[in-house]
Amino acid sequence: MNSEELTRHYYSKLKGLPDFKKIAVFSILEYGLIVERSLETSLVTLLYAFILYFSLISIMFLKNFKTAIFLGDVTALPYLILSFFSFSIFAFGFTLPILSFSMLLRYGEKKSLLFSLLISLLPIVFFPKEVVIYLIYLVTVSFLYYLYLWSINKKGKDIVGITSLTILRPFMKAVMEKDSKPLDNFFEKTSEEKEIHIALIRLDDKILVIPQIHFGIFGNQGSARLPYKIEGEIKDAIVFHGPGSHEINLATAKESDRIVSILKGRIEDGKEWQEAVFNGITFHKIENFQATRLDFSKFSISFLERPNFGIDDLPEQLWEEIIKYNNFVVDTHNTFLSRDFDKIEIGDLKEFLREKRQGRTQKRLYIGYAESLLPNNCEGYCNKRIRTFVISDGDKKIAIVYFYANNSERETRDIITKSGEGLVDRTIMVTPDDHSCAGSSMVTTYLPARPCDNMYNIVRKTIEDALSSVKEVSRISFMVVKLRAKMIGKIISSMLEGLEKVGNFASRTFWVPLILPYFVFALFLYFLN
Repeated sequence: MNSEELTRHYYSKLKGLPDFKKIAVFSILEYGLIVERSLETSLVTLLYAFILYFSLISIMFLKNFKTAIFLGDVTALPYLILSFFSFSIFAFGFTLPILSFSMLLRYGEKKSLLFSLLISLLPIVFFPKEVVIYLIYLVTVSFLYYLYLWSINKKGKDIVGITSLTILRPFMKAVMEKDSKPLDNFFEKTSEEKEIHIALIRLDDKILVIPQIHFGIFGNQGSARLPYKIEGEIKDAIVFHGPGSHEINLATAKESDRIVSILKGRIEDGKEWQEAVFNGITFHKIENFQATRLDFSKFSISFLERPNFGIDDLPEQLWEEIIKYNNFVVDTHNTFLSRDFDKIEIGDLKEFLREKRQGRTQKRLYIGYAESLLPNNCEGYCNKRIRTFVISDGDKKIAIVYFYANNSERETRDIITKSGEGLVDRTIMVTPDDHSCAGSSMVTTYLPARPCDNMYNIVRKTIEDALSSVKEVSRISFMVVKLRAKMIGKIISSMLEGLEKVGNFASRTFWVPLILPYFVFALFLYFLN
């Protein structure tokens, strides 16, 4: 299971609480039955105890009332059933582990467990005769639940060196409460400072940016919005994805802002630009890769695709060859990965990047540009904007169609490729591995770009518009900005390993804290009888 697939798998579980309308309707039914049962038995304390419990959890989850309703629901049903056997009070302990887990984000393990214990205990004021046995019951459930949390934390500590919940809490706050500060603080502390390179290619007024940075983690975290920030500050810039994965995410959004400021300053200063001439467009086959290369006198840009097996986060080690030979690589991220890269493929890619530029004929460079929008119902896109470049050397013409998405389904790429037939020699779909909308909803949680209505016609029209705007480029230059940046680093690999192992353990054992209170209750009944 690769990192993207693993993240999608567990993230979808985080977002999976039932629909609010459904649980609200169920709540009204349950709470009405509690009132009826209280009136039927003339035990008004039955109603008062539940009102007190529900009031307490409502206060605790005032900002997330959906959780309070859900907790009330899962408590009310056993509470009703036990009322027929004079054991109603124990129902408030049945949800203690769920209640505690729901408060982990805000309070941590010990405080959340203490608050849960107190909330579950307070309704005993209406059942004073059972206070001793009920208190023993709650303490037993709390102790066993804490042992379970300890086992989860120990697994994380053994794998990553940090307890599982220490890692999980900031992620959950970022995902579920849109609070990015804890995660920023976490990665700020664990970050690694590293030397990186950012290639800037200027073709008249257009600036192509290929940074040694991965655009993650998600939302506003790290470098997830770096392409948008660069395009917002640097006019006519377009940001492509180079080799590398989550290890080269910037640690914080603040670091992204700093990088953008540096790039803007270097571009405006203008002292580092190196002039170059164009040598034409060439097509190459390298093992399972398909490369479309723009050759220049001092550098090249290769748009890499892997149609049969998909392409997603080429190895960062390629940057050694990229920088040494100024042969820049765009990881097009245009077909969802179905088979990982092997050593032969990567070895052949390195050889391709080592190729020297000698004795090539100068050619004219022509560029056209156009934009359009996808319909709102298209899924898997962080932004509906389509940016299309047509590039020609006088003999060959290619179209680069850029979508703000996190990779693509094969069918989507096929539509884009066919949309340029008869207009250009090759149409290349490109996505920047956009994580900025990951976690915004169940629909767009790490979805690759999906085909949608009228996509073929929209893209074809945009290519036609770009063709109609083609003009010769009069000035070509490039620079490689070298700087040090705080990256997430190797810890992300350990975290993904921990997520897989701890996640598998938690998936297999999630039922343990759920049935613990019922199991302890059954034991109490057995020994009491």
